[in-house]
Amino acid sequence: MPRILLVDNEASCLEQTALSLRERLTDWEIATSTTGEGAFKLIQDGEFDVMLTDLDLGGDNEGEQLLRSVVERFPSVSRIVLSGNSQRAVLLRSMGRAHQVIEKPCSIEDTANTVLRVYSLRKHLNSDALLKVVNRIDKLPTLPEKYVQLGRILERDDYNQQSVVQLINQDITISAQLLRVANSSFYGRRFPVRGVEQALNLLGTTTVKMLVLSSELFARCSKSTIKEFGLEELWRHSLSVGKYAQMMAKKAVLSGEVTDEAFSAGLLHDLGKLVLIQTMKDDYRKALALRSSEGLVLEEAEEEIFGVSHADVGGYLLGVWGMPDSIVEAAVYHHHPMACVCRDISVLGLVCAANAVDHAKHDTEELALSTSEYEQYLHDSGSDEILAAWHDIADTSEEQ
Repeated sequence: MPRILLVDNEASCLEQTALSLRERLTDWEIATSTTGEGAFKLIQDGEFDVMLTDLDLGGDNEGEQLLRSVVERFPSVSRIVLSGNSQRAVLLRSMGRAHQVIEKPCSIEDTANTVLRVYSLRKHLNSDALLKVVNRIDKLPTLPEKYVQLGRILERDDYNQQSVVQLINQDITISAQLLRVANSSFYGRRFPVRGVEQALNLLGTTTVKMLVLSSELFARCSKSTIKEFGLEELWRHSLSVGKYAQMMAKKAVLSGEVTDEAFSAGLLHDLGKLVLIQTMKDDYRKALALRSSEGLVLEEAEEEIFGVSHADVGGYLLGVWGMPDSIVEAAVYHHHPMACVCRDISVLGLVCAANAVDHAKHDTEELALSTSEYEQYLHDSGSDEILAAWHDIADTSEEQ
């Protein structure tokens, strides 16, 4: 039986939430606490699948301290935050402390659906088949150092832009990639972007942070590996999917937060390919050979060789790194969105549509498995704006 811990310092509100959730999550065990200290003790004493906590638990940032302690000691617990301070909550999610953020006031129906969504994703990422592959990897890739340093800078309330610029300028490869993206036709610049500071102003810190992460990950590959496995094309595709997803979010007039996460998710949706190539080259060569000989799409060939696909492996690693669930979800389900319990206007829908657009434009062998499934998912999610943006962008000849 799955277990959830509810944390709120307002006893009457906590009691009502617990009562309402028990009516909807009938097969769940629900525990409660009115303090961060009490909540952490309960987690220490027993296993919980999900923690749903109000961010404001009183003085001394008790809610944030609870999150920090759970991340450090019990990272497998899924963390959902209730908050009326959207900016602070988004920052906590970007730092990996919250898997999902629910803005107050919120309906109990939305809360229950978020709990089920988070639990379903975690269950998928802990399947026997996926853990078997992960356990074969001697050492899972860690977050790159420049990305970690950048995160620490942005986490400070008093950070200044020059500190970000100085950090990026220390790495010629990263700064060159950043300028390349800023000068691409996606951003419609009439005059060239010549410096990192100018690129930072154009792209925004979230986009720059994800470009730093992706650049460092690809930089870990040797020249021979890049050439053998066509990783330059993988980089181009990942970047294009991020850009198309971002464009669709803007065309659909979605929030800045969704637009930023759409770019991040698109950029990282094929991370699993990079991980499998870097850690299990021989088996990945077998998958590529099987795809060629049997006429399979790559995902099917991967499942024959590994038992899971790059989507599963990428999602697992993003989860380990503490990425927001919207980004993890997009990686896991970008080929099969209907397998996701989420049916709302989401980052997953944007990445599916962007992935289909880029494959169609470049006529690669790695075609989207089921464009009709993508469209069905968007219809079921009420994402007509995304669907319209998809068709609009697909009809253009816009490239990098």
